[in-house]
Amino acid sequence: MSKAPRSVAHQSVPYSRSVRQIQSLDDLVVIMFQDPDKTPPKGWLNYIIHYAVLYAQPSPPFCHVELFHPSVLASIDGTRSPHFATYIGERAAWWMPDGFYKNHMGIFRAVPFVATGIGPASERVCQHCVGTPYSISRYLTSGPLRFLARLLPEKLRSPAHCGILTSRIIKAAGGADGNAAFPDTPSTYSPSRLYLDATDFAQSRGIGSGGNFDQECANHAITTLQSGTDIQVAELTPKESEMAIRGMAAAIYTAPPHAKRDAEVDLASALIRLSYVRHSFGTYSPQEAASDVSSDEQHLLRNVHTPHR
Repeated sequence: MSKAPRSVAHQSVPYSRSVRQIQSLDDLVVIMFQDPDKTPPKGWLNYIIHYAVLYAQPSPPFCHVELFHPSVLASIDGTRSPHFATYIGERAAWWMPDGFYKNHMGIFRAVPFVATGIGPASERVCQHCVGTPYSISRYLTSGPLRFLARLLPEKLRSPAHCGILTSRIIKAAGGADGNAAFPDTPSTYSPSRLYLDATDFAQSRGIGSGGNFDQECANHAITTLQSGTDIQVAELTPKESEMAIRGMAAAIYTAPPHAKRDAEVDLASALIRLSYVRHSFGTYSPQEAASDVSSDEQHLLRNVHTPHR
C-alpha cells in the first residue's frame, strides 16, 4: 500500500462495562459502504443510477453496501470468504476477495456492528439469503415511495437491493440489537440511510476492544497492514489479525469527528487487505449452500465473480 502508516489503535478505549466489548471476532460484523464514483459511468442507465445515488439519498451518499465477517479472517479454515453481497444483475452470494476489492481500497468505509455472537449468526442468515434476486425497483421504497414499503414481502429471500438485504440480515441475525439499530422496515433502507442508523447505533451503544485486548500486538499488526508487504501481511498470526481488527473497530467509536472518516476507511482497507492476501496465499471456496438452496444457486456460490454495480 502506498499511503503512509497511520496507527489508530491507540485511540481505542480501555475495557469498560458501559460500552459494547468485542471479546472475540465472533462478536463483530462489519458493514462496508462504498463511496460513489466522482463522475458518472458510461451508459444512460448508469448515468441515471449515479445521480439517483447522489441526490435521492441522505448525506453522505453511498452507491453500495455489503457485509464483512471478520471472524472468518482469524479462523484456521482458509476456505471461506468473508464477503456477502448483492450487485446489480446478480443474486446474493459469497464473493471472492479478488481484484475488485483490492482495486477499490480507499473508497470503502467500515461501520462495526457489535453484539454477542453476531458473526456466526450473520453467517447462518447469509446462507439462507444466498440466491436472493436483485431488485433495483425497490429503491423507490427506499426513497420517494417509502410509505409503500410495508406492502412488500420481507422474507429473507424476497427480492432486495444491497441496502435492503444488509438491513434484513442484521435484523434477523441480531435479534433485539438488530431491530434497535434498524427499527424500520428493511425495504426503506438505502445504503446511505443504513449508514446513518448504523453509525448512530455504534455511537449510542459504544464500542470497546475487549478485556483481553493486546495493545502492542494490535499496533504491530496495524503497522504491517498499512505499510508492510503482502508477504508480511500473510505472515500475521490469527491473534495479530484479531487484535488489529478489534483495535481499529473500537477506534472508530473514539475518533474525533474530523478523523472518523479516516478511521472508517482504515478499518475497511485493513479488512480488504487481509482478505485478498489470504485469498492470494491460500484457497477460498465459498461455503456450501444451506440444504434448502437449489443446485443452481449452489453453483452460483462456487463461481468466482467480478462484482460490478
